[in-house]
Amino acid sequence: MTRHVLYRVFNATVRRQFKRALALLLLLSFALGGMFSASAAEPAAKTALEIKSLRILPFLTKDGQTQPLAINGQYHGPQTTAHVQVDGKQLGELRLTEGPISSQLQIPCVASETPAEVIVTGANNAVLAKAEVVRKPIRQLTIYVVPHSHVDIGYTELQPKIEAKQTSNLLTALDLIEKSKNNPPGSQYRWTVEAAWTIDNLMRDHPEKAAALTHALKNHAVELDSAFANMLTALCRPEELLRCYAWGTVYGAQFGVPVKSAMISDVPGYTWGTIASQSAAGVKYFSIGPNLLDRIGTTLLAWEDRPFYWQTPDGQHQVLCWASYKGYAWSHIIKVISEPTVADYVERLEKMQYPYDLAMIRWSGHGDNAVPDEPLIDTIKQWNERFEWPKLRISIVSEPFEQLEKTYHDKLPVVKGDWTPYWEDGAGSSALETAMNRATSERLVAAETLWSLLQPTKSFPVQDFRAAWRNAMLYSEHTWGAHCSISEPENDLTRGQWDYKRGYATAADEGSRKLLANAVAGEAPLANAVDVFNTNSWPRTDVVEIPKELSTAGDCVKDEHDSTVPSQRLASGNLALLASNVPAFGSQRYHVSADTPAKNGDANADKMTVKNSALSISLDPATGNVRECVRGSDETNFVAPQSKGLNDYVFIEGNHFDQPRRVPPSPRITVREPGPLVASLSVESDAPGCKKLTREIRLVAAADSFEIVDLLDKSRAIVKPASAGGNSQDPNNGKEAVHFTFPFNVPGGEIRMDIPWAVMQPEKDQIPGSCKNWFTVGRWVDVSNADTGVTWAPLDAPLVQVGGITATLIGSQKEPDAWQKHVEPSQMLCSWAMNNYWHTNYRAYQEGPTQFRYAIRPHGQPSLADAQRFGIERSQPLIVAAAVTRKPLDVPRLKLASSDVVVTAFKPANDGTGFILRLFAAAGKDVDVPLAWQGASPKAVYRSDPLESKGEKLDSTIHLPAWGLATLRIE
Repeated sequence: MTRHVLYRVFNATVRRQFKRALALLLLLSFALGGMFSASAAEPAAKTALEIKSLRILPFLTKDGQTQPLAINGQYHGPQTTAHVQVDGKQLGELRLTEGPISSQLQIPCVASETPAEVIVTGANNAVLAKAEVVRKPIRQLTIYVVPHSHVDIGYTELQPKIEAKQTSNLLTALDLIEKSKNNPPGSQYRWTVEAAWTIDNLMRDHPEKAAALTHALKNHAVELDSAFANMLTALCRPEELLRCYAWGTVYGAQFGVPVKSAMISDVPGYTWGTIASQSAAGVKYFSIGPNLLDRIGTTLLAWEDRPFYWQTPDGQHQVLCWASYKGYAWSHIIKVISEPTVADYVERLEKMQYPYDLAMIRWSGHGDNAVPDEPLIDTIKQWNERFEWPKLRISIVSEPFEQLEKTYHDKLPVVKGDWTPYWEDGAGSSALETAMNRATSERLVAAETLWSLLQPTKSFPVQDFRAAWRNAMLYSEHTWGAHCSISEPENDLTRGQWDYKRGYATAADEGSRKLLANAVAGEAPLANAVDVFNTNSWPRTDVVEIPKELSTAGDCVKDEHDSTVPSQRLASGNLALLASNVPAFGSQRYHVSADTPAKNGDANADKMTVKNSALSISLDPATGNVRECVRGSDETNFVAPQSKGLNDYVFIEGNHFDQPRRVPPSPRITVREPGPLVASLSVESDAPGCKKLTREIRLVAAADSFEIVDLLDKSRAIVKPASAGGNSQDPNNGKEAVHFTFPFNVPGGEIRMDIPWAVMQPEKDQIPGSCKNWFTVGRWVDVSNADTGVTWAPLDAPLVQVGGITATLIGSQKEPDAWQKHVEPSQMLCSWAMNNYWHTNYRAYQEGPTQFRYAIRPHGQPSLADAQRFGIERSQPLIVAAAVTRKPLDVPRLKLASSDVVVTAFKPANDGTGFILRLFAAAGKDVDVPLAWQGASPKAVYRSDPLESKGEKLDSTIHLPAWGLATLRIE
């Protein structure tokens, strides 16, 4: 009974509440109906039309008279027909049914910008919606769509799988080209090979496809890229960079097609020497497709869809550059080309006042290493069947460049300077291998020179050198490791990819050493004798070390005239000797015996100081840093006052840049080498982030420079993987950096940096979009005023910061405003030796012994030519080898009459009929340099190129513009 009464009361209450709610809904309905009614007199409507977007698409249909008006919105009400008017003229009808609406009508085109009112009416001409629009003339624009696959050699899969996949991609592209060959022009498939490395693999695994590839190349259905791969260009040594951009050019000659374009993807920023190397390889066009967001600074902000000519450092050539919209990855985002995406793109060009009637977009499929996107063919075909403008055209990469240059050559801006790169900082996550690869490239140049000097009649091992250069470039290529290398540093993919990447560096190192050993080898070795070779184009004097296994006879060293030369047994067991005036491209022979050694020399080490007649270097006993560097009798201390001193170890944990950690006080300082030929002090200490740190300061007799050798035994960073809750972007998840700082005292001094085929000044020689937080230098940095200065050579660690620790960006860093905008004048150099700041690709940690060497030369008035030679000498030391039964090269084969020019390469021609010689105007001055030959003069000298062909026949004097290159063929 009680339950029944309660039920009736509850039911009545619910009914009353329901009636009230229904009344409110009816009132709301009438109110809403009034909002969309043509007049208040009309009965309350139950219909409502909400227009979410009303867009006149910037497309001209095939009738040549109209363009689409796209209407999108939401309709509530019974099915009906609505009418669309523009400025009172009937445009068409809309069929409205309950739910979302998306429809297109055709609107007449206009010849000038015109405001208009669009009105949608329903029954009885009731206004359902209205909007103001602006009608604009349709732009006659051709959009070139360039299919390719972004070559990440690793990252998504193990490197051998990527090799197979990219080969398959090229074969698939050839099939699509054949399949679509009867399509209308513009919708026939085309393919650009992003990296010539792909051709390496195709020719190795599928040589039977060479004919099909040749056919496609000659019919402009496939285009070869000049570049070997997507390189971290600033990591490359000059000759390495030059050969990188010759790789595809050489293939082009084999296939009988010119190679005129280079493409780079993902990587933001490129050393200035990139353009010099491209130009030398015959490249006219550089297609740039950087990463969309990650650590790209202002790369796209400055240059996206803003083509320009980039002038070479010598000012004699220029390459047309074009950075694509969204870099290389627009297809990753939009997946398909559609009317809204094209409209967005065209309207963006309009907003930025884009002045050209053609544009280019990259189409790299739906991810890195993606397969060719076959549906693109029908998409483009159907588009062009429907629309007259804009036209979409599938093309190879050079086609839009050629059209742009043909029409707008004199309207394109010209820039000159370094596009300082951003991603080379990742190489600091594997500092040991990076140093190894830098030395490998230098050794390969020396080995080629020795083959020219010592084995001129022996078959030059072209393929062995090619393999060694290839491995060196594979290390400099931008893919370091797996996409999960930071988030999961211990999984199989991360470990496997790093094993391959490290393997490139070690294979190149081993190959270069073998080639060097074979170059100096002979049939009959001489007992207790060594030859010292100079592979540079100027005479050299330096202290060299005879390995202990070649110096067991004693500590005395004599030259070919039986004169005793200064020598000293070192703590390492090697025997140091002073090799004086070793001729350019020549050698000297020395004999080791048990006679009394010559102990003359002016170098000595005592307590806190090493000195000779040219320099005095003193240490701070509290820190072990260099607190005084005094040159000769001028008594100027080149160490900045009130600073921590030179070679200060600075360790940063996470983002605690305001809390730098240094070595504990009072390190152990001892004399390692007492002199008189070699003197050094050893500084041993604990160090944060390391198991041990040893710093040696070394000076040799009569030298005007000294060397610092920092050997640290790195402790492994503790990184929490994502599978255990870690975050690869978290600054406090094992992120760390090692720095050595060098605050110089050069009042008003300006900084100049060596980069491949050029010298640049921060800020002054950087084009917009350049990185200013850090720099990647080649062999040296000079800090000078008009009267004096210091040349500093970081032999192993290429990353440098100016003014202090400015490398403060950890993780993805997608905001352009996070990056430093200016480089203030400074005489402080900071070597960024190690880091793991990245969130992907690079290494999460490194550990074990790693060496960093720095050579420092205080000087008087600055000379760029002197700085160049100093940097090359430190990177390409005199070579010591066991002597064999042949005459020493005591007379230079070639002599350059100008000290402003250096030879950067001297190698046998690959065809075995001559030699290749490369000259570089290293002083930044125009120069005419005579070539003087000892002995038999060559029959002819020709200007040459990466193909080693015979060009213009030259006389004995070569003209070089400042920073100019000349490649010669000697026969």
